[in-house]
Amino acid sequence: MTSGLRNKIVLTTGATSGIGAAIAREASARGGVSLLVGRNAEKLADVEGSIRCSGGRAKAYVCNLTNASDVKLLRARVAEEVGVPDILINNAGSGRWAYLEDSTYDEIDEIIAAPLHAALYITRAFLPGMLQRGSGMICNVTFIGAFLPWPGATGCTAVRWGMRGLHEAIRADLRGTKLSATLVAASATETEYWTKNRTPPPLLPFWIPFLRSEDVANATLDALLRKRPTVILPAAMSLLRALHTFVPALVDGVIRRSVGEMRK
Repeated sequence: MTSGLRNKIVLTTGATSGIGAAIAREASARGGVSLLVGRNAEKLADVEGSIRCSGGRAKAYVCNLTNASDVKLLRARVAEEVGVPDILINNAGSGRWAYLEDSTYDEIDEIIAAPLHAALYITRAFLPGMLQRGSGMICNVTFIGAFLPWPGATGCTAVRWGMRGLHEAIRADLRGTKLSATLVAASATETEYWTKNRTPPPLLPFWIPFLRSEDVANATLDALLRKRPTVILPAAMSLLRALHTFVPALVDGVIRRSVGEMRK
């Protein structure tokens, strides 16, 4: 698996920090060429620099993925300077956990724009080139809320279900081609998200570990190379999802206790 990315062009959105930065670093460590896409030029430069210092290959592109004109310019630049990506990883996202009535209208727009608009725009931009070449891999990174609803994360959960829908639709569209699509749904992960949004991380059961960004990155790239359609992380969370089908009240109780918030 470590050699499967040699000389492959891997474009990762939301690559300024967290899971996106970890995926970009790991892709380069495996011999790939990492294209880093995000809004924050300074943070992108830091990630690009760390990859180059480790002997990897990387190139940063500052882009507002929620703006169609910016995405079109990005596509043109990447095509001219590097070529059509072999792997496209939709990881960009934003927003905070909140009940719907506690969310402002601007926050709702922001949550929809990234990841959903961003994923639709960037996939629309590079999919024609992949189809013309006859190869390519698309990965949508989301969180476990795409399968299990967490209380107090209304907008975030709704949009992540949208990412799951996008994945299923893309998979259907790609049947009969040599392209593949993978969905990665990760549980709580150690990133700056929790401090940035002043949100306490969930208190998960002891048998569901808190993930590291590096673990998610490794699992994501392995899943892509194996062309797995769906990966839920960690494995124990897959059990929780399965149990939710048969004993939903039990699983809902576990989820409510993990966030420590219920309506009175």
